[in-house]
Amino acid sequence: MLAVPPDAATRALPRLAQATVRRAGAALVVSATDTGGRSAAAATLDEPGVAAAVERLAAAWRDGDLLASERRWRRDLGATRAERLAFGALDLACAELACAHFGVPLAVLLGASPETSVVSIPAIPADTLDADAFTDVRALGRACLEREAAALVFSLPLAGGLAGVRRIAALARACHLQPVLRLTTGTDVERAQAAQLAGAFGLTLAGGTPERARRAHRPSRIRRVRLRRIRLPLAQVYASAMYITDHMPRTLVEVETDDGLVGLGETHGMDDVHRLAARLAKRWIGADALDRRGLARAFARIPYENRNGRNGWQALAGLETACAEVAAKRFGVPLVRLLGAAEDATSVRAVCVLPSAILPGVVPRAELAAHLADLGNAARVVEYAVAARARHGFGCFKYKSAGVGAAWDLAVMRGLRAALGPGAALRIDPNASYATAEAVDVCRALEPLALEYYEDPTDGIDGLARVRRQVTRPIASNMAAVEWGHLAPAARRGAPDVVLADLFLWGGVEPYRDVAAAADALGLGCALHSFYESGVATAANVHLALGLGLTAHANDQGLDGLAADVLVPGALEVRDGRIALPAGPGLGVALDEARVRPLLSDETIVE
Repeated sequence: MLAVPPDAATRALPRLAQATVRRAGAALVVSATDTGGRSAAAATLDEPGVAAAVERLAAAWRDGDLLASERRWRRDLGATRAERLAFGALDLACAELACAHFGVPLAVLLGASPETSVVSIPAIPADTLDADAFTDVRALGRACLEREAAALVFSLPLAGGLAGVRRIAALARACHLQPVLRLTTGTDVERAQAAQLAGAFGLTLAGGTPERARRAHRPSRIRRVRLRRIRLPLAQVYASAMYITDHMPRTLVEVETDDGLVGLGETHGMDDVHRLAARLAKRWIGADALDRRGLARAFARIPYENRNGRNGWQALAGLETACAEVAAKRFGVPLVRLLGAAEDATSVRAVCVLPSAILPGVVPRAELAAHLADLGNAARVVEYAVAARARHGFGCFKYKSAGVGAAWDLAVMRGLRAALGPGAALRIDPNASYATAEAVDVCRALEPLALEYYEDPTDGIDGLARVRRQVTRPIASNMAAVEWGHLAPAARRGAPDVVLADLFLWGGVEPYRDVAAAADALGLGCALHSFYESGVATAANVHLALGLGLTAHANDQGLDGLAADVLVPGALEVRDGRIALPAGPGLGVALDEARVRPLLSDETIVE
C-alpha cells in the first residue's frame, strides 16, 4: 500500500468548464471558467479563425486537468497561426484558473516569486531572431544554432502557452541569446502575465511597463532543514570504470516550512556535498520555499558562479527537490501534475543496471582486471541479467563497462543479446574510459547487436561526435553534456543524440525542466540518468519522466540493486520492468524511520 505523507492531503482541482471570447480593441480576450465557477482570462491577437479555434480547443479540453500544460503542448499546439494564437491564450487562461484555485500569482505556479524584478526596454534590439516567424520550435532551435543574433524575441500570443514560453526561454539560454518578450495586445491582462513570466524565466520585456501581480502571495518560509547522511547497502558489489563498492553514500534532505509542510529531497552523501548542502541551507532559512527559481539563481546565475563544480549542483539539487515537494504539497497535488502532466501513463520503464563483473566482495582494481582477463567469467554477468529479468521483468539493461578491454565488453554484450533476445533494449556505459579510436572500434563491433544507444563510449562532445559518424546507433551522455554551454555545441556536432540529464548534476527539479525544454527545442533527446539512490530520488525521477514526457527511454534506477531502502516497505518497487508513480501529494512517499536508523551515518540540523 502506498504511504501518503501525514502533512498534506491530495486536493481535487476543478476542471475546465468552458471558454468565451470577446473583443478588446485590436485584441481578443479569452475567458475560461472552471467547474468551481472561477474565471480567468488571457489575451491574444484578433485575427481570422482564432475565435473558432478557441471554441474547438475548449471543447477538446473540457473537464481536462488545468495543470496539464505539457500534455496540451504535445497534443494540441496546432500548425496554423490561428490555432497557435488560440492555444496560447486558452493555455494561459487554464494556468490562471489553477492559480486562482491555489490562491497564488502565476509566477508562484512556475516556481518563482511574484516580486522578482523585471528588466524592460523601450524597443526591440536590432540584432534579433523573431520566434513568432516559426511554427515549429525545433525549426526555431535550428535557426538559433545557424544564425548570428544577439536576442531572441517573441510574443506571448504566439509562444505556445506555458510550455512554449519555457522552451523559448531555455533555448535562448542554451544559445546565449537575450530572451525578449514583446507586448502586442495592449491589454492589462497581457502586461500582468508577461511580468510574471518575465520574472520567472529571466525574460526582458519590450514595448510596455510591467504590471505587478494582482493576487497576493503568502510565502512558505523555510524554518528548518534536516540533513541525514546514510549508507545504502548494495545487494551486489557494483563494479564499473569508476567504482568498486558495496554501498552508496546518500544524504536525505527534509525542508520544513513555517506553515507546517515538510518536503523530502536527496543528494549524494560524500563529505563535500553534505558540507555544501549544510552551508547552503543556512542561507535558505527564512526564504520562501516556493521561490525555487530565485533560490537557484542566487546560488549561481551562470555556471561560473558555482565554484564547487558538480558537488555544488548536487548540494543545490537536494534542497531544491525538497522545496519542489513543499510546493506540490502546498497545492495538494502530486509533483507530476505540477510539472505539466505530459503522460497519461502511471508508471515508467526501468533499467536494470549490470556491473562490469560479478564479484564476491570489494576487491582492488588489479584483482578486477585479473577477473576480466578470464572471458569465461563474462557468463556470470549474463546470468545475473537473466535472473533479474525473471525476478523483476526488466526489458532494458545497462551494462557498466570497466573499460579495460574490448574483448571482455564484447563477450558480455554478445552474451546478453543471445540470452535476452532481440526484444531486450541493451546499453553499454564505459564512463568515457575508451580513447576515441578504441571507442570507434568497440562500438563498430557492437553494431550487429543493435543497442539502444552507446553511453559515453569516449570523452567530450567532439570525441562523441567522431564516434557517432562511424556508427548507426545513437550516442547518449551524462558526462559530456552537463552544463548549459554544452547543449548548443552538442546539437551542432550531432552528438550526443540523447542528453542523459541527472536531477542532481543539473541542480534540481526546476533546472531539470529547463534542460529538458532546451533539449527538445534543439532536437536532442532527453532521458533520466540515475545511480544507486534511495526511493526518494527514484520517486522524483518517476515524476519527472511522466510530468515532462521523458519516456522514450527507460529510466535509469538502482532500486532493485539495494539491500535496504528508507521508504515504507512496498512504496516503490520494480514490477514487470516498471516503477509505478506513487500516489498522494508531492512525491507521494514517506520515510520509514525504522529503516532509516540502521543506515544513518550522521545528522545535521540547520535552523
